[in-house]
Amino acid sequence: MYAIKQDIIDRYSEDLLWIIALLPADEEIVGREVDQIDDTAIDRALSGAANEIDTYINARYEMPLATVPPILIDCCVDIAIYNLATGPELTDDMKERYKNRIALLTRISKGTSDLGLPKAQKPAPSGGAGVVQEGRGDFQSFNP
Repeated sequence: MYAIKQDIIDRYSEDLLWIIALLPADEEIVGREVDQIDDTAIDRALSGAANEIDTYINARYEMPLATVPPILIDCCVDIAIYNLATGPELTDDMKERYKNRIALLTRISKGTSDLGLPKAQKPAPSGGAGVVQEGRGDFQSFNP
């Protein structure tokens, strides 16, 4: 996971979580006599955001990452906020930040932006293709 609840609070304030992750009071449920922030929904959104980020970076970088660059924390936070906010809570600013983060991740996946981390190792090229003929038990080298 690239970010935690505290990262959202540090970047945008706890007030935002009261808007996008409100778990309303319910007198029928013990322990929910007052409104609460839905930590389960936040964790689920952050985990989903991390999984989405991985789909962009896992082919280019050695996974798991040894260190998490701050830009990935920011991406994770903004994607999670976008996924948490529904209806009127989803502001144009949230939509724009999400769009910008996905654009950045797309550039990272294409190699036009970089995280400054070790790249994934590509397999070394073999000297050429081989041809195997079934039943003969031998291998012939084929170099086009």
